This record gives sequence, structure tokens and C-alpha cells, in this order.
Amino acid sequence: MSGNFLLDTNAASAYLAQDATLLAIIEAADEIFVPAVVLGEFFMALRSRGE
Repeated sequence: MSGNFLLDTNAASAYLAQDATLLAIIEAADEIFVPAVVLGEFFMALRSRGE
């Protein structure tokens, strides 16, 4: 499966968890996009944990 993919928060979390299915999709993708909102959610989660 090739093409462009936009990762939502659930997909980004699955990527961090090394989900095999998602990793295969990302590996075959031409481009991956992560919205600023998703990055903000991750930033706030890390900040709330003190990291």
C-alpha cells in the first residue's frame, strides 16, 4: 500500500507502540503527515507527565 497518509492521534500512538500493521503501512507510504493538533496532544501529554 503506497500513497500519502495523515496520522491521527490513535495512529501516532500505535506507531509509538510499534504496532506491526501500522509500521508496515508507514514503511510502504510515500509521505506521512502528522497534524499540528496531534503534535500538540503529545506535547501536552508529555508535559503533564513532567517529561
